[in-house]
Amino acid sequence: MRVVAVCTLVPKWGQSHSLGGRSVNRSWNFIDASAVFVICVMTLSLLSIGVVRQRGTSRQSSCENNLIQIGVAFHNYHSAYKQLPFGSGGTDAGGIDQPKRGNAGRLSAFVAATPFMEEQKLWEMISNPQRNGSNEFPAMGPVPWFDEQLYTPWSLRPKRLVCPDDPHAKTFALASSYVMNYGDGVEKVFFGRGDWPNPGDTRSAMLARATQRGIFGKQKEYKFRDVLDGLSNTLMLAESRVAGPRVAKNVPGLPLDPSLVIKAQGGKQFWPVGREVRWCDGLLRSTGFQTILPPGSPSATSDQGDQTAVMSASSYHGRGTHVLFCDGAVRFVTHTIDAGDPSNPSVGLSENQPGRSLTPPGSKSPYGLWGALGTRANKEVVTIDTRKRGSGITEPRRQIPAEQLEAIRKKPIRTWTAAGGRSKMNGWLVSCTKEGNVVLVNEKGDEKYVTLSDLSGEDAYWIVQSLVAEKVQARDQLLDQMRDAVALLEKKEFGAFLTRFVDASQMSVQEVRFVSEFVFRKRGVLIQGFDDAIGIAQSGQVNIEVIDNRMLANFDDNDRNLRGNLVMHFSNDRWYWLPPPR
Repeated sequence: MRVVAVCTLVPKWGQSHSLGGRSVNRSWNFIDASAVFVICVMTLSLLSIGVVRQRGTSRQSSCENNLIQIGVAFHNYHSAYKQLPFGSGGTDAGGIDQPKRGNAGRLSAFVAATPFMEEQKLWEMISNPQRNGSNEFPAMGPVPWFDEQLYTPWSLRPKRLVCPDDPHAKTFALASSYVMNYGDGVEKVFFGRGDWPNPGDTRSAMLARATQRGIFGKQKEYKFRDVLDGLSNTLMLAESRVAGPRVAKNVPGLPLDPSLVIKAQGGKQFWPVGREVRWCDGLLRSTGFQTILPPGSPSATSDQGDQTAVMSASSYHGRGTHVLFCDGAVRFVTHTIDAGDPSNPSVGLSENQPGRSLTPPGSKSPYGLWGALGTRANKEVVTIDTRKRGSGITEPRRQIPAEQLEAIRKKPIRTWTAAGGRSKMNGWLVSCTKEGNVVLVNEKGDEKYVTLSDLSGEDAYWIVQSLVAEKVQARDQLLDQMRDAVALLEKKEFGAFLTRFVDASQMSVQEVRFVSEFVFRKRGVLIQGFDDAIGIAQSGQVNIEVIDNRMLANFDDNDRNLRGNLVMHFSNDRWYWLPPPR
């Protein structure tokens, strides 16, 4: 289909006109035909490479894309119903004593969002009464912890809810890799209307309003207009490892001192299987998190049960987690993010008792930047700059493309030693930023995110020296390869230029056709852009930096209708031209 679309340009260029009774073609000639033939042939060849790339590295951005798609589903839900779904909601009927009568108001927001996640069939199964032998189930199903073999919709976890890097996702086939933001409160943070003594209980309403500061809540709906801190500064979702870490229970004093979660890891009381996650269960311990302890920290419930708890985000992408903001942006939050002092009392209503009291309602989060990102309406001043790695917020972590990984593995393997000799790992260096953030890959292909300070002095020194050598080598190659690019364009050897200087393995199928046509139509502009870049390189002013594991050479002030600066990226020991966005 793509190639046919390119070839249909021919009639527009070769229109017939009448002249002296004869029909002649005034604009179509052999050069035009040759040009279109080149575009068609190169589109075909690059498409084949693009298809291989899509099959071979489909997991590269899957976790990031999952979060984006779930975010789109929630936004579409909000557009349809003018609110977000309950973090935990449903029908009031049912419970432990009567599990088949209803869902006990415990369905997660993911259930409500199924028709917006391309799971219309699953939604129809859930929203209609079901019968399985002698078992009859009402619309919206039984309690979410009911036997999924008897009520099959609970066994049909939407594919978007699984991080491809979680090794336990298949073993825990009902678990979700993504959890919802319940804010930075602890005291009865999972306290819904169904838990109140009566529907009009004022004290319960005040307690819930004081402590439930996130974007999701139990039997509580929120609207985007409630997010006074701004959608771009407020979290919606994060990741959670489905099988762990362990969750302690019966921990007293959590609202006054959330750091007790860490101490409780040395105790003996834990929930049987991690968070006991079920994608359909709206329980905080199952599908929720709070911005109290930084990503990767342990979790615990209190001596008051699941209503009062501290649940932490976590992932298998290194020491941190991907997060989705309410505006749809995905970022990676590291364990080094400012999370304040975890021993600070959480926000909530204090009982009239002597001793320490909770932080007053309406206060700014006691838990630093991480806490501020979890609150929706506390007017904390938040500045997010992914270029400043020290902030703890970076661009999403993407898997190493198969081609780059293959090139890395051709280099000699090295044994890496942690600082202090605590542990060792065999593997290769992928990248190191100027801030000292290091990416290693082991023999299994697993990525390890560390810093220079996490490694032994010898390894840290080796990394610095090797990066300097690699940058010098890349700089030496850049000038010659740009001259080769100009020579091919001047000779109109479009096929050779695209093959040598366009990395199709990093392009989508839709981008392939665009780039082929762009090179043909903008040949003169490209030549001038490369000439300007050569001049900058010869003067030694070229800016080479590493961004998202790629070495980039950015040439400023040579736009010339290239839709931005000319950019080259270094991959597999050579430079490629980075085409402009569509």
